[in-house]
Amino acid sequence: MWIGAALALQVIGARLDPSTNGAVADRFALDAEAVGKMIFAPAAAIVLLTGVGLVTHEDLSWSTPWIYLGAGAFVATVALGAAHLIPEGRRVAALA
Repeated sequence: MWIGAALALQVIGARLDPSTNGAVADRFALDAEAVGKMIFAPAAAIVLLTGVGLVTHEDLSWSTPWIYLGAGAFVATVALGAAHLIPEGRRVAALA
Protein backbone atom coordinates (compact mmCIF):
# COMPACT_ATOMS: atom_id res chain seq x y z
CA MET A 1 0.00 0.00 0.00
CA TRP A 2 2.84 2.34 0.92
CA ILE A 3 4.67 1.87 -2.39
CA GLY A 4 1.46 1.97 -4.41
CA ALA A 5 0.37 5.26 -2.87
CA ALA A 6 3.80 6.80 -3.47
CA LEU A 7 3.84 5.58 -7.06
CA ALA A 8 0.32 6.91 -7.69
CA LEU A 9 1.23 10.33 -6.31
CA GLN A 10 4.35 10.44 -8.49
CA VAL A 11 2.46 9.48 -11.64
CA ILE A 12 -0.37 11.94 -11.02
CA GLY A 13 2.07 14.69 -10.03
CA ALA A 14 4.13 14.11 -13.17
CA ARG A 15 1.03 14.63 -15.28
CA LEU A 16 0.53 18.11 -13.85
CA ASP A 17 2.23 20.78 -15.90
CA PRO A 18 2.38 24.57 -15.76
CA SER A 19 -0.78 24.85 -17.86
CA THR A 20 -2.80 22.74 -15.41
CA ASN A 21 -5.76 24.55 -13.90
CA GLY A 22 -4.76 26.03 -10.53
CA ALA A 23 -7.75 24.47 -8.78
CA VAL A 24 -6.70 21.02 -9.99
CA ALA A 25 -3.14 21.51 -8.75
CA ASP A 26 -4.41 22.82 -5.42
CA ARG A 27 -6.67 19.80 -5.01
CA PHE A 28 -3.78 17.48 -5.82
CA ALA A 29 -1.67 19.13 -3.11
CA LEU A 30 -4.46 18.69 -0.56
CA ASP A 31 -4.99 15.06 -1.60
CA ALA A 32 -1.23 14.37 -1.38
CA GLU A 33 -1.20 15.78 2.15
CA ALA A 34 -4.16 13.56 3.10
CA VAL A 35 -2.41 10.49 1.68
CA GLY A 36 0.65 11.37 3.75
CA LYS A 37 -1.37 11.62 6.93
CA MET A 38 -3.62 8.60 6.33
CA ILE A 39 -1.21 6.16 4.65
CA PHE A 40 2.45 7.14 4.98
CA ALA A 41 2.47 8.12 8.67
CA PRO A 42 0.62 5.01 9.93
CA ALA A 43 2.69 2.78 7.63
CA ALA A 44 5.91 4.25 9.03
CA ALA A 45 4.71 3.63 12.58
CA ILE A 46 3.79 0.04 11.72
CA VAL A 47 7.20 -0.56 10.14
CA LEU A 48 8.97 0.85 13.20
CA LEU A 49 6.89 -1.16 15.66
CA THR A 50 7.30 -4.31 13.58
CA GLY A 51 11.06 -3.86 13.53
CA VAL A 52 11.24 -3.35 17.29
CA GLY A 53 8.97 -6.34 17.83
CA LEU A 54 11.08 -8.58 15.61
CA VAL A 55 14.32 -7.59 17.30
CA THR A 56 12.93 -8.22 20.78
CA HIS A 57 10.99 -11.38 19.87
CA GLU A 58 13.92 -13.00 18.05
CA ASP A 59 16.41 -12.04 20.77
CA LEU A 60 18.60 -10.14 18.32
CA SER A 61 21.30 -7.77 19.43
CA TRP A 62 20.47 -4.09 19.14
CA SER A 63 24.09 -3.47 18.14
CA THR A 64 23.87 -5.43 14.88
CA PRO A 65 24.97 -3.24 11.93
CA TRP A 66 21.77 -3.74 9.93
CA ILE A 67 19.71 -2.62 12.92
CA TYR A 68 21.84 0.53 13.18
CA LEU A 69 21.33 1.05 9.47
CA GLY A 70 17.55 0.68 9.73
CA ALA A 71 17.32 2.94 12.77
CA GLY A 72 19.52 5.53 11.08
CA ALA A 73 17.40 5.44 7.94
CA PHE A 74 14.25 5.88 10.00
CA VAL A 75 15.73 8.84 11.89
CA ALA A 76 16.95 10.40 8.63
CA THR A 77 13.49 10.03 7.09
CA VAL A 78 11.79 11.66 10.07
CA ALA A 79 14.37 14.47 10.11
CA LEU A 80 13.96 15.12 6.38
CA GLY A 81 10.19 15.19 6.71
CA ALA A 82 10.24 17.49 9.73
CA ALA A 83 12.92 19.84 8.40
CA HIS A 84 11.88 20.11 4.77
CA LEU A 85 8.87 18.19 3.49
CA ILE A 86 6.28 19.30 6.05
CA PRO A 87 7.25 23.01 6.01
CA GLU A 88 7.43 22.98 2.20
CA GLY A 89 4.04 21.31 1.96
CA ARG A 90 2.55 23.93 4.26
CA ARG A 91 4.13 26.70 2.21
CA VAL A 92 2.66 25.31 -1.01
CA ALA A 93 -0.75 24.82 0.64
CA ALA A 94 -0.70 28.45 1.78
CA LEU A 95 -0.22 29.54 -1.82
CA ALA A 96 -3.41 27.70 -2.82
